[in-house]
Amino acid sequence: MEAKSPKALASLGFLTEEQKTLSTEGLHADGLIRLLVSSQGIKLEVLPSRSKLAKLSKELAWDGPKAITEVRNFIIHPEKKKKRLASRDIPYYEVLNLALWHIELVLLHLFKHTGIYANRLKTDRFIGQISSVPWV
Repeated sequence: MEAKSPKALASLGFLTEEQKTLSTEGLHADGLIRLLVSSQGIKLEVLPSRSKLAKLSKELAWDGPKAITEVRNFIIHPEKKKKRLASRDIPYYEVLNLALWHIELVLLHLFKHTGIYANRLKTDRFIGQISSVPWV
């Protein structure tokens, strides 16, 4: 069974019964991340609190998964992405935090966590300041 198939994701508990029938054929990495994240009820848009990333995402019409994969591809294959991103100030740290936030929330949802967590995307929070998970 292919690791990125809906059946594989469903067997891991990531997809609902209705989502098992979705086709991932032809989806690139951003589409697969988008499917995984949205299936857990997590917002796809780049939040305004990520100021540089939000501005870049608006200019390039990116959501969170697209921003993560485009910046990853720029790092891994700079010769292929030079024209589009080379002249831009890429907020690597904000992209890293966005990717980690998606991973954290997917895991919390998979573990059926319904409580509170420290939202790494809130840069102006105090130590110990917490939020409810988005699906509660």
